[in-house]
Amino acid sequence: NLARFAAKATPCSTSSSPSAGKSNASAIPPYQLIGESALLENLQSEGGRYHLPARSTIVAEPGSSFVSWPQKALYDLQTSDPEIAFTFQLMIARTLSTKLLLARQSQQRAVEALDASRREQEESRLSLAIAREW
Repeated sequence: NLARFAAKATPCSTSSSPSAGKSNASAIPPYQLIGESALLENLQSEGGRYHLPARSTIVAEPGSSFVSWPQKALYDLQTSDPEIAFTFQLMIARTLSTKLLLARQSQQRAVEALDASRREQEESRLSLAIAREW
């Protein structure tokens, strides 16, 4: 049986998958921060009181290990230790940066595919026009 755990977890080994319904949405590599948007909102809120609801369920493969913290504990820890605060900020920044890079690459592939489709349509239109002239 698969272990289910809440957002704000960091898988330490193997991979995990956020699921949408009953299908896996993507794979999460080891040492990846999960729930970074909610964590960022919480860490920036007054007293760490702002808690966004979870937006996905994470399913860990059997044998995986992970670390999960309550948001309040993370808030208290980062307010008491500047090095921990910097580490959290760095983890959040790297996670968001990676997601933005992947989104930009996906968007670029979609634009290239659309451009190729338009070129094919234009070539077909021109070929049809030439064939009609003959």
